[in-house]
Amino acid sequence: MTRCFAHNNVRLLVRTTLAAVLLLAACMVAPVGAAQERGEQVTTRQKPDSKLRTYATLSVDDVLGRGAEERVAPELSVYGGLLSKKLKSTGYFHVTRSRGRWWMVDPQGHPLIRMSLNSVYRRTKGGGDGVKRPAVPERFTQNGGKLWVTQTTALLRDLGFNGLGRWSNYKTFLDNQQPYPYTTSLSMMSGFGGTLKVTFSKYGHRGYEDNIIPVFHPDFPAYCDKVAQDIAKKHGDDPWLIGHYTDNEMPVPRDLLERTLKVDSKDPRYRQNYIQAHRFLRARHGARGTIEDITKKDNLDFVGHVFKTYYKITSEAMRRHDPNHMVLGSRLHGAGTGIPQISAAAAAHLDVVSYNLYGAWHLPDDRRKMWETAGRRRPFVVSEFCIKGEDSGLDNTDGAGWIVSTQRERGLWYQNFTINLLRSKSCVGWDYFKYRDDVDVNKGVLNLDYQPHPDFAKAMKQLHESAYHLVDKFDRQKRRR
Repeated sequence: MTRCFAHNNVRLLVRTTLAAVLLLAACMVAPVGAAQERGEQVTTRQKPDSKLRTYATLSVDDVLGRGAEERVAPELSVYGGLLSKKLKSTGYFHVTRSRGRWWMVDPQGHPLIRMSLNSVYRRTKGGGDGVKRPAVPERFTQNGGKLWVTQTTALLRDLGFNGLGRWSNYKTFLDNQQPYPYTTSLSMMSGFGGTLKVTFSKYGHRGYEDNIIPVFHPDFPAYCDKVAQDIAKKHGDDPWLIGHYTDNEMPVPRDLLERTLKVDSKDPRYRQNYIQAHRFLRARHGARGTIEDITKKDNLDFVGHVFKTYYKITSEAMRRHDPNHMVLGSRLHGAGTGIPQISAAAAAHLDVVSYNLYGAWHLPDDRRKMWETAGRRRPFVVSEFCIKGEDSGLDNTDGAGWIVSTQRERGLWYQNFTINLLRSKSCVGWDYFKYRDDVDVNKGVLNLDYQPHPDFAKAMKQLHESAYHLVDKFDRQKRRR
């Protein structure tokens, strides 16, 4: 009997150990910062030939309970704001903090979470040189694109999108007297860099020689002033304009101080950058300081100095000529999303700090905490992210973004990603990339025939219509704590 009892104990120990191992394995596939709730597991990869991984997703049903799709969608203003709530009205979009949460506020004073879509235009992109791209259907070119605008507006409203993100053809909407909340896509630094011939074409954005932006050039403020003046003349009094993205994905080298000290100090394009870097080095290490003395912190602090200068110049130019609309920044990406000195510089001058986030299953804890620290002064928006599906028939080799098997799993990922954004009281929304598929990549809400991917679109709609219910639940949970 003792032997049987011992044997049973051994079996119990084995089962307990096995259960613990399985639990640990399940936790290991969850990304950093994962919520306590656990939904469906999804297998994914970052490139068609890269290693498969499995992550947990968190859906609207997981958070609000089954039957969430029957939940009544809130009534919205013409601009997409919550009619049930009223904050200060300025006649233009702005941001404010109420009960600890940052909100975007529409011109009538109704708060909203920005749920926008990038690249809302008719043309087809993607593929290499010589690739034949489908032409814009004739029905969408007639009468100045009126039919396309009418159908697109109806679709966006039905799916719960409340704005047009960067690169969208907002002028066609305005020309057809069917305005939709929009943002401008300015190129203050990249345009100025082009005049100096220090930029070049790069996938997704402009590249810069040695990854140095000539922000200290004496002519840069005047260039920004002219850009701001021109855009303000066209749109400065438009209540449908949300704000201005001043640039897109500028380089953020972590050794910027060192590489700036290596430029030709006599080159007029970089002379002032060199002077600033040399002054910075002397301030840190004295008159005899050299490149060998530079620390990691020196480099990152100099990056912060560079971006603080950029945000100060561009924001002051915009507010001088267009005080009605928000300055949304430069859409930080890559290393720029994880350097506190840059977030602090942005928060000191912008209305909303914009980040493009790829390579994360959802917003990681370290990024969230860092952005929320800056968010004590200014909120943030995730201005670009995407998800691709293998069942689209497209090769998905181009660009960033996770790849999952089906459109349904694309929808699960979208809900998981945005739900975790809504947990942060400093997040005022996001811009999904993009409206329509490229010729070779399944990034779009719509396919190449301008038709929504049904399962993906359905999940997006459910999330958008449930967003304010999710915010209410998360905020109640935090108050109880």
